[in-house]
Amino acid sequence: MDYKKEFNKSKLSEEEKLLIYGVYAKLIEGIKHFDGIQTTYRMMSSTLLLAIVAAIGFLFSRMATEFPVNRLIGVIAVCVSGIAGITTLGFLDLVFQERLVVSNFVEALKFEKTYKWLPQVHHRMVHGGTHHGSPTRKALFYIGCSTCLFIIAGSALVDLSHAQSYVKYVVWLAVLVIILLYSLIFTAKTGKFERIVEQLFNEEKKRNGRLRSSRSRR
Repeated sequence: MDYKKEFNKSKLSEEEKLLIYGVYAKLIEGIKHFDGIQTTYRMMSSTLLLAIVAAIGFLFSRMATEFPVNRLIGVIAVCVSGIAGITTLGFLDLVFQERLVVSNFVEALKFEKTYKWLPQVHHRMVHGGTHHGSPTRKALFYIGCSTCLFIIAGSALVDLSHAQSYVKYVVWLAVLVIILLYSLIFTAKTGKFERIVEQLFNEEKKRNGRLRSSRSRR
């Protein structure tokens, strides 16, 4: 596309064009900002996972000889608290922050559709299949971190029970079922990029409809 030609064809004044481009640049800056916050959440999750592994190592070290409860119970408690922390960070990342990222993305997309002289970056990302990416794929990171802790907790539970072999198989089967349910619920709550975009457009249509109906009543 010849952006210079489209720019010259526009009937807007130079001040209006400058204002539109400034808002467009702010939208891109917003995408970068919220995406940076998401990266911080994932770094925090990685740090939490490493801290839990270190805590488990400490429980079985010589320095923890006077630990008041069974060490395996301590391992299970640490893993459960870690799963809770990672899950919380994951939902903050993929439910709250992701919506803010996609909201800025959608607004930038609208600007590019309305003003053809703007760089068609977001349109190319969407139609080229290289857009911001699916939150479902990002969720695999948090699912992987939590799965590691589920497996460690399951191993500790099996050792703690001193059960016969068939009971151990039942415990491991229960752990696998929990991991599967956790993964399904996590991915279902986070959703897909296209679905979030569709929700935002539907919400905007409803809001515009309410505004029109309120004006007509007046």
